[in-house]
Amino acid sequence: MARRFAIPFLVATVGLVACKPAEDQQADVFASALIGPDGGQVAGGSVVLDIPAGALTAETEIELRRAEGVDFTVPGVLQVGGVITMLPEGLQLRQPASLTFDGIGGERPAVVFEQDGLRVLANGSTAYLNELSRAIPARIEEGVSPRVSFVEPALGPTPDDAGMTFRDTARVQLEVSETPSLSLVLTIYDTQAAYDRPLNGSGDGECGFRLLNVVGGSLAADCTEGLFTAQIRPSSDVVAFDVEPFLSGKMETPVTVGVIAGSDELAYQAGFFSFETGSCFGETCSGVGTCVVQGESGVCECLDGFAAEGLECVCAPQCEGRSCGPDGCGGNCAPGCDDGESCTDEGSCTPDEPPPPPATDDGSTTDMPGSTGMGSTGMGSTGMGTTGMGTTGGSSG
Repeated sequence: MARRFAIPFLVATVGLVACKPAEDQQADVFASALIGPDGGQVAGGSVVLDIPAGALTAETEIELRRAEGVDFTVPGVLQVGGVITMLPEGLQLRQPASLTFDGIGGERPAVVFEQDGLRVLANGSTAYLNELSRAIPARIEEGVSPRVSFVEPALGPTPDDAGMTFRDTARVQLEVSETPSLSLVLTIYDTQAAYDRPLNGSGDGECGFRLLNVVGGSLAADCTEGLFTAQIRPSSDVVAFDVEPFLSGKMETPVTVGVIAGSDELAYQAGFFSFETGSCFGETCSGVGTCVVQGESGVCECLDGFAAEGLECVCAPQCEGRSCGPDGCGGNCAPGCDDGESCTDEGSCTPDEPPPPPATDDGSTTDMPGSTGMGSTGMGSTGMGTTGMGTTGGSSG
């Protein structure tokens, strides 16, 4: 039986409220620090925000403020501390930061925070976030039933403990109840700083991955239509789908993927997994071959008439036994024919046939001396015939 990881989706509906930036600006700053690309920590009272190396691209003043008068009510969750605001609000982090509330206590501690336009609940006293926003310490009340359970895969609890590594594709299976619309956010983190491109796409949505082969529901929207990787309309209590790279491209160095799933009203930090692509992922071998893995590399096995160059199949000249004529790739076989030679269909050179003799004005040829000298003109009709020795001479004698 597959190991099951439950995400406590609350039965109650969340009462979302509009942000109150004016109140946040009037709140007290209780901790601040100047943090740069090497990372750092902001701590005050029972709140600790750890920003890892690589999360920021420039030095930034990070502040923690108490937000007075902000309603962060989540039915089914008991708020055990005041709302804090992390500034600059909305700042995107390239690596997930950890936000910890010490001393929550109780059997079911939690942190509720805002990210990707969702209100997200993380089990435990620590949440991992890629956006500076607002958060509260909380405890999940007893008797709250989960609405979504991860059947597979087994997700890791932290970015540093990201669970199993998938290659090329990952199969996901969920059990859902009373969830008319399921939002899924898959965020890729380049934890090894191996790539110089945006792995989640350059738009608003998290487009590093896409969903395929959805079973038990229908794909209602993809990353091009909002902030989420996808939205699914479940039609069964079991929903399954494949996850594969989309705008991320090839990822031969493993990355860490953060998973948030839930409804527009309340979502949950499900955990993390690792992902990589094989050397043949996305390789088409120019459409005339097949990429196969040999060791740690991919090579193309090409159709007849083509040869592999890297991960492409290029036209291979067909000149074996031929010294001239077309090579099958838009060129000619070498060395070719000399002047006065022609190429046969078999690809060999042969001497050209001599041209026919030129014709005279009366249609006769000029390269046969017998015809002119001793033929009709010389010794024939004119010379020794009718004129010379024949009719003319005899008549006179």
